[in-house]
Amino acid sequence: MKRAVCSAVVLSLAVLLSGALQLTGAQDKIVWRLGYLSVPKSGYQAMIDALPDRLGKLTGGRLEIQTSATIVAPLQHLAALRDGRLEAVAAVLPYYSGEAPVLNVGGLPGLFQSFEEYTKATDTFLFEAYDKIYREKYNGVHLAHGNWPGQVIFSKQPIRTLADFKGTKIRAHNLETSQLMAKLGAKPIAMPFAEFFPAIQRGVVDAGMTGTTPGFGIGLYQVTKYINDWRIGYTVAWSVIVNTKTWDSLPADLKPKLVAEFKKIQAEYAAAVGEETKKGLDLNREKGMEVINPDPAELAKSRDPKLLREIWDGWIDLNKKQGFDGKSLLDGVQKVLKQS
Repeated sequence: MKRAVCSAVVLSLAVLLSGALQLTGAQDKIVWRLGYLSVPKSGYQAMIDALPDRLGKLTGGRLEIQTSATIVAPLQHLAALRDGRLEAVAAVLPYYSGEAPVLNVGGLPGLFQSFEEYTKATDTFLFEAYDKIYREKYNGVHLAHGNWPGQVIFSKQPIRTLADFKGTKIRAHNLETSQLMAKLGAKPIAMPFAEFFPAIQRGVVDAGMTGTTPGFGIGLYQVTKYINDWRIGYTVAWSVIVNTKTWDSLPADLKPKLVAEFKKIQAEYAAAVGEETKKGLDLNREKGMEVINPDPAELAKSRDPKLLREIWDGWIDLNKKQGFDGKSLLDGVQKVLKQS
């Protein structure tokens, strides 16, 4: 009888202990809802898709990443981060060229000539500069930064010369690109990525700018014939940012692991984006698209220093109105580029 009672007591204690351990495990689980823009076939999308498994393994299952392209509209990601509606975002920075133009320095026409230049600026200056902005303005901590594959113009008709821009309705994703296109005689139309395909299909626009792989991913080869490589706003960027309160609440042992892992992610992305750009061109060629590389003389005209200076000065003024020091940021980037 005593033996039976002891066995029952031991069993009860075991059940209670098991339940307590399960409860502790559940309490230790950290969940980040991460908002992003759905961009099929892109390196950005591949990065996002890999995060749940990659960070889950890194943290031994303690951090769960729940990615969503629909929980908050991409144009609202930074506001949702600031307000705590999302724990993290992979923000598409050209979308904020009106609200926070300082975040779209990569989209300034004529500033960066290559991915390598942008990566150097990121590693030596931009990453920390943007981290300060995210902390002060958006209640966020910067974890990773990179640029989209090369921005090109998908079009129904070829754009071989500056004269071909005249009157062409072109989808643009940031203010600075729109300004240059307008000065070249085009009719820029601001439009989110998700609206691009139906807009060109229905004739709302004649052409539009996006990266080589994003354009392929949404099937622009079905509704356009040409890819025009004018290198306008070539290096627009993204940032992965986590809410400050969310970051501060992390266990101390996880923070250095996550910082190191996101640095790896950033480096991997930077090393691959050039090849991704080429891959996007090849994939579109296979679908019958013609890639147009404008004559160097025409390219030089589109980058006339006086023309670019007007846009850059306007960008600096707009930043000032919005409460940002664009001049210091631009000066910092140019200093890095002069050292290249």
